[in-house]
Amino acid sequence: MARACFLLSLNHMLCGIFVKLAFCVCDVFCRLRWQPDIKIDIPRIPKKKSLIAAMEAADVKNKWENSSWGRKLIVQKRRASLNDFDRFKVMLAKIKRGSAIRQELGKLKKQTAA
Repeated sequence: MARACFLLSLNHMLCGIFVKLAFCVCDVFCRLRWQPDIKIDIPRIPKKKSLIAAMEAADVKNKWENSSWGRKLIVQKRRASLNDFDRFKVMLAKIKRGSAIRQELGKLKKQTAA
């Protein structure tokens, strides 16, 4: 679930959730982060309908999902939804990858030593 925050005044900002498209006014600035790649031209105090239209026109959801921050959140959500067997398969894949890397590194060390 991705959120967007828009500054309304010095004391208020508009926070929206892309999935539900529900917006509320928040007073918390301590966890505010700017995403400079995503920018929407909107009036000072937009109505919900015009804000949704501007977000869809600027393709905010797609830009967010393609940003590094958005991809990181998607990976976190995917990892949180894994069951025990999936985590076991991930562990085995990491072990196989590590052994393959060690073998190749050993080959390179032998080549440089010879």
